[in-house]
Amino acid sequence: MLSIHGTGIGGGVTVGRARVLESRRFDVARYHVPVAGVDIEVARLDAALSEVKQGLRSLVEHLPGDAPTEARALVEVQAMILDDPLLCEAARQQIVQEEEKWERKQQNKIEYVVMGINKPEIGW
Repeated sequence: MLSIHGTGIGGGVTVGRARVLESRRFDVARYHVPVAGVDIEVARLDAALSEVKQGLRSLVEHLPGDAPTEARALVEVQAMILDDPLLCEAARQQIVQEEEKWERKQQNKIEYVVMGINKPEIGW
């Protein structure tokens, strides 16, 4: 059973020592997704969301009987967040928009080089 110790100072607030049981830092790899891969990347996002939702459901199902009700509620809130259509759609749109930004940036680079070739006074 989960037990938290400290001095109560108000409803749901406790002052006491906090200990980090496990600390992980994740470096999120960033990479360019080519136009042809955007649909695949969106499908990967949808698969990941589905897998995490299933994992959360499994976690709730396997909570010990003496687990605090807050534990179940916390996991269920996380699952509800993943079910938010606006959040999921925003993530999908981010994938598409990043590709569009990258394409515009590449086009701007090409135009700048062409402009430099056509106008030697730029200093090339």
